[in-house]
Amino acid sequence: MTSEELNREAMGPARPFDRLHTRSLLIVPVLAIVLIALFVEFDLLVWLSDSAKELLLEPIFDGVLLSWIYLQCRAHKVDLNRIIGSKESLRSSTRLWAFCFPLILLVVGTRWFMDQVTLFIWHLTGNSLVVHMLDGYHPDRTGAPRSLLIGIVIMATFVSPAVEELLFRGILLHRWSTKWGLHIGLVATSIAFAIIHADILGAGLLAVVFSVAYIRSGTLFVPILYHVAVNAADWIWPYVGMPAESPFRPLCLLLGGVAVAVFLYRLWPSQNHPLPYDRIK
Repeated sequence: MTSEELNREAMGPARPFDRLHTRSLLIVPVLAIVLIALFVEFDLLVWLSDSAKELLLEPIFDGVLLSWIYLQCRAHKVDLNRIIGSKESLRSSTRLWAFCFPLILLVVGTRWFMDQVTLFIWHLTGNSLVVHMLDGYHPDRTGAPRSLLIGIVIMATFVSPAVEELLFRGILLHRWSTKWGLHIGLVATSIAFAIIHADILGAGLLAVVFSVAYIRSGTLFVPILYHVAVNAADWIWPYVGMPAESPFRPLCLLLGGVAVAVFLYRLWPSQNHPLPYDRIK
């Protein structure tokens, strides 16, 4: 008997996540990512500034992804209210909210670490393609109108984190945990989340924390809050003006890493810990 069959037997009657397959869920967002990448790579919107492209393409992608998630959940009778969690779960998880600050420290530190890795690879190989992949895409926002920048900040800080958490924690974590067990599902979700971000190390660690916080709190609002805080710090950080060689950045990695290790040690869920969807009947 496979692990998926054992999970189904332990959980009783068939649930929506037994029927919701990842391939049907991800086909549309993957195609959307490919199309957006083609638009960026070949400059198909040449008449628009980088800021205008960013403000146009990001809500299109988030809107397509959110619509497809809704349609798939409706088709497979997945209750989105049970994914998001109850008000009681939100009130009882207030002690987790303060962990936003250590996560910001961690990201500052992992960005510094990935910068060092990027420089090392550049000096070792001179391979600009690898460096570009590690460094990520940085649109030119110089001279962009304030209204465009405000729109981009709102999308990147509030809308995208909510959509990403709904997909990765709300849907994929439940599906893959149902299929392979909680621990493998948690790790697989975190790897998938890390792959689509430039800071692979930081995104992977954050994804593990987001997943554990979601499982423990029972509400999607906790990982959304963490995600919003980290993305907001991304926008604030360039204005701090801290030099790349500042000793504060590796110190952030140390302090954030220790905090995350303690967090995971104390809150790591057992294999049979109920998923948030199963805590609301």
